[in-house]
Amino acid sequence: MKRISHTIRAILTLAVIGAAPVFAQSPQEAPPASLEQAKDYFRFSAMGEGLARYIGIRLYTARLYQSQNPEYPDAVMLQLVYHRNFKASQIIRASDKRLKRLVGKRLPEIRESYDRWNTAMQSVRKGDQYAILWRPDGPVSMYFNGERVLDLRDSAFAQAYLGIWLSREDPIDDDLRRELLADNPWPLPATVGSE
Repeated sequence: MKRISHTIRAILTLAVIGAAPVFAQSPQEAPPASLEQAKDYFRFSAMGEGLARYIGIRLYTARLYQSQNPEYPDAVMLQLVYHRNFKASQIIRASDKRLKRLVGKRLPEIRESYDRWNTAMQSVRKGDQYAILWRPDGPVSMYFNGERVLDLRDSAFAQAYLGIWLSREDPIDDDLRRELLADNPWPLPATVGSE
């Protein structure tokens, strides 16, 4: 009987371990599971905020945050709060167009990560939120409505994707970029959005 209970305990332990996320739960390995925990841990401070419009129609509000945690001074988070409903395919099509313009021939280098990012993308309704959290020495994470849904360890992808909004060369909207950075220098390596 003891042998059976040990076997059951071992199976349950393996089931729990097998269900663990890809990254460990310590903040040094992966961002916290919820956006609120991440905001607290990284001590994010708002840098700027802007409204994305298309021919006068409000699309989303974008907010850029920078970490005040001395262990992760380069961590940033871009949060998008949607004012309209969009299908995931519409968001992917718009980002695809921008990324092709930003990275050009380098797109194949980030294609695998970009495809995984797009697979995790969900349709949004008015009020839904996406957040992109990136530490240059760690993963880039996607949060949807406050819950972490994806982690990727691909700095080139993270720089290119954030470049949609923050690139010096060809951001989605120059005014939005200025509002997000609010006259602060871009806090990440100078390679973001350049080349």
